Amino acid sequence: MLKFIQFCSTALILSSYAVFAGPKMEIENTTFNSPDIIIGTTTKVTATFTVKNVGDAPLKLTTVKPSCGCTVVKFDSTIQPGKSTNIESVVNIPGYRVGNYSKNITVKSNVDDSTTRLFIKFSIISAVGISDHAVDFNSSSVSKPLSITLSSKKEDLKVNSVQYIADSLTIPMKFNWAKTDSVNDQGMRIFKLDLFQPPNAKKGTGKITIALNHENQKEITITGNIH
Repeated sequence: MLKFIQFCSTALILSSYAVFAGPKMEIENTTFNSPDIIIGTTTKVTATFTVKNVGDAPLKLTTVKPSCGCTVVKFDSTIQPGKSTNIESVVNIPGYRVGNYSKNITVKSNVDDSTTRLFIKFSIISAVGISDHAVDFNSSSVSKPLSITLSSKKEDLKVNSVQYIADSLTIPMKFNWAKTDSVNDQGMRIFKLDLFQPPNAKKGTGKITIALNHENQKEITITGNIH
């Protein structure tokens, strides 16, 4: 009877082992949040995801598929028990405009039929931000300037010149430029730009070009309306 009980206990243990034996995938972080990227400063976003096999049989990555052709991945397909590997990913971003982006990578393995998704999130921001994309001048603007703000991570940002262009005429504009003590939510310094109405300009709409000393954004163009 005792031998029978021992046999049953051993069989139960082996049965339990058979149920739970096998590979098991563990990924500590499935989302990579990149720091903000100033447009024009890089051509790619790189992210690394660490995959660990916490099971007791080889783990095989059967599918590691990016959501778009702009993303390239490198990885080892087989992970031994207790070992880890990295999924190295590169998102190529030439031509990407200012905005928020999210790319994903679908991962499947020999563990079961479940699917894991890895996310790469990043934001591309302007080298120089501006508060107003259009300004309106009227009779009171001749002596009293209109104030707008610019923002940048370049602490020594400066405006080299401001011009009003309309009807094939280019008119230099008077302006005042000052660095403030304020910083926005993106960690960019706030600058104040006072614009005086372009002298002798006719009523109508033109464009105002603001020339900057920023290596990644030499100029900003906004609309100027003269009433």
